[in-house]
Amino acid sequence: MKHILFPLMGFLILANYAFADSYKKYVPDSAKQYIPDLNKDETSSSSQKENNDFKKYIPEPYQKYIPEFTNGQEAMEDSFWSDHWDEEAPSSSTKSSLKDKVLYGPSSLSNTSYHNLTGNGPLKLTHITVEHNLEVNGPLTGSKIQTAFLKVNGPVKVLSLNVEKAVIRGAANLKDANVKNGFTIYGFLSAQGSAFKKPIHAFSSEIRLKDSQVQSIVLEKDNASSNESPRIHLLGTTHVFGDIEFKGKKGIVEAGPNAKVNGKIINGILQDTENKR
Repeated sequence: MKHILFPLMGFLILANYAFADSYKKYVPDSAKQYIPDLNKDETSSSSQKENNDFKKYIPEPYQKYIPEFTNGQEAMEDSFWSDHWDEEAPSSSTKSSLKDKVLYGPSSLSNTSYHNLTGNGPLKLTHITVEHNLEVNGPLTGSKIQTAFLKVNGPVKVLSLNVEKAVIRGAANLKDANVKNGFTIYGFLSAQGSAFKKPIHAFSSEIRLKDSQVQSIVLEKDNASSNESPRIHLLGTTHVFGDIEFKGKKGIVEAGPNAKVNGKIINGILQDTENKR
């Protein structure tokens, strides 16, 4: 019996290792570089100027999900920035796995809790809680997402995001977001009915906030990237309690009749849009 059992155990162990590595064949060659290397030190990341080109962080097959903004304000009204949201109901009862999970390729999860969650490819999350780090290399969509730290290399569209801290390299469309600490974005930002209790730090040319509360805003734009002035649109009852600062190119704040800015506008001007809307 032993002469059969031991070879069989050895085969199962080798098969398990082979299967564990076989996922790589489902990942596009251009995206394999995004498989996390746990031995890599994040302090060796590229310079701030290179980080402004957020598209390079997104696997090429998924770059088609990034909206292009070539027509100014008209582009802000496309489907990606629509105020229409559909919240997805839970498909099953909530599970509490409290484990680490790594995904490759297009994935969807719902009604589960994790310690840490990493997605390499388009990821859709519904009613998900991540105790520590949620990292996505690709587009992130979904609703009812809660995590301590969110890092996304790709566009984001989420209804009801509750996060301690977030870093997004891509366009973001948020509704009912609650950000308790730092929020950094390399790309366009649209937020509705959201609260940012610490400063928004954006490397972008345009921000759109509607019915939201913000502690303060710092918007940086490379002077060489475009001749257009960076703009911040404050719509509805948006309230900025502190300063709005444009770093680099001088910017414009377009504020609706019910929007408020308590602090100063640094390196920019305020335009009243009451007569424009």
